[in-house]
Amino acid sequence: CLCPASFPTMTDVSPTVLAASYAGLVAVNVVYGRGLFGVRTNAEVSAAYPTDVTPSGATFAIWGPIFLLEGAGTAVLASGGDASRMALVAGPWVTTWLGECLWQAVFGVLPVPQGGATAGRKLASLAPAALFVGAAHVKMLGGALALVGGAPAYGLVGAAVVDFPTGLNAGWLAAASGIAFTLVAQQVPPLQPLATPEAGAPLVGAP
Repeated sequence: CLCPASFPTMTDVSPTVLAASYAGLVAVNVVYGRGLFGVRTNAEVSAAYPTDVTPSGATFAIWGPIFLLEGAGTAVLASGGDASRMALVAGPWVTTWLGECLWQAVFGVLPVPQGGATAGRKLASLAPAALFVGAAHVKMLGGALALVGGAPAYGLVGAAVVDFPTGLNAGWLAAASGIAFTLVAQQVPPLQPLATPEAGAPLVGAP
């Protein structure tokens, strides 16, 4: 079960595993961002599954800078440039990236358009998608808290390419988790009141 409590815990991630995991994250995002190999792009699937709490499409461009910063952080950590931060965030980063890739895989096979699919078929993708993105959020939040509690040696580079993207990614995954839950709630009649703008706003951090 890949639930938040049992999602892989990696406390001793090697530089090679960290670098390979980042390369895998980038590869998966390129495939789903550009619709390679016949897959639907995230934009196409998201447009078919709107919610009242989904930000405008341009907002999602924030993931570009997040991933670029994490790439720089991966270079610093994998090269041995900051052992204290490597010990604190390498595991959370790798497990978060796994969750994000698994989310991409199940979200990308949602039926489009959704009108011809049953609620059960849509939930078969939406429920695990919500689980994976929620688990990813828990893991990245854990990394952010580890940085706070572990108090790594201050360094401008480490703060810019490790601390900052860790917190930023955790925050945006919180919003993504709220959107994912809202998509599930739309398909489950007893939960549909939670899919309204008023109920959904707190899920994505809106006042």
